[in-house]
Amino acid sequence: MHLLRCSVKNAHEIIDKTYFLFLCKSIMLLTRKPYHLLFVLAVLLAVVSLAGANNSKTVDVHLRETYYVLDVIFIMRAITMLLLLLWLLYIFTFQSLFSVGLAWMHISLTLILSITISGVLLWKSGNYVVSIDMMHVNIRRTTFIVQIFIALMLLTQLIYFINLLAGILKRVN
Repeated sequence: MHLLRCSVKNAHEIIDKTYFLFLCKSIMLLTRKPYHLLFVLAVLLAVVSLAGANNSKTVDVHLRETYYVLDVIFIMRAITMLLLLLWLLYIFTFQSLFSVGLAWMHISLTLILSITISGVLLWKSGNYVVSIDMMHVNIRRTTFIVQIFIALMLLTQLIYFINLLAGILKRVN
């Protein structure tokens, strides 16, 4: 019995050491190649969008005298595709970038905005409005929020292209 207990204790130590080494290697990989965070969030958003595919909710957006009814799951899948595209771009162009700091800034802002947009849309789609007057106020707020976040997301993507262009120009000169 004593031998069995020792081997189980050693097995737990081996598992703990293996887990610790895996965690350290993962952290070191993310510090050297932070673009893998884009893939992680893309997988998480894909799982969330697949889990909510049966009870799809919509958000109304009013732009220039036209109401658009947006499916939240579709938007989350579009964000997932954007994150996967950025991840692939980083895989192929990471060596050509000018600054790792700019890459970190781009990746962190993209992740924050992706999570925020998904969260706001899920939250807004769950809010039901009782009166017609409040519905117009709610739609205006949602439209304003969506416009702000789309503009921020587009501006954030400029960071990547500026970083890539500066890196290419640095290598040429």
